[in-house]
Amino acid sequence: MFFGSNYTPIISLDENETGKASFNQKFDALARLSKSIIAQQGKINAHVLDAFFDAGYTKENLIDVIVAVGEKTITNLLHNVTGIPLDFPEAPRLEETLSNQS
Repeated sequence: MFFGSNYTPIISLDENETGKASFNQKFDALARLSKSIIAQQGKINAHVLDAFFDAGYTKENLIDVIVAVGEKTITNLLHNVTGIPLDFPEAPRLEETLSNQS
């Protein structure tokens, strides 16, 4: 998932489910905010939001995160209710893509 005009990745694949990004303090604040928005249904703790802004993010970045979380939520609901594949058309598996580049 990407956010903002700089297309900054939110978290590494290894930490995808933890809501953390221990490899980078700024990414960690972003990941923790995103997880908090989802887990708390938007009623996040002030310290999580403060950490996000203290990491250098702006109010505009906050809007980007909220929109991205909302978009992901809508996509998941659409898939769960209708069975429409999440990747339409389905994206090739990473292994296939890498082997085709060799």
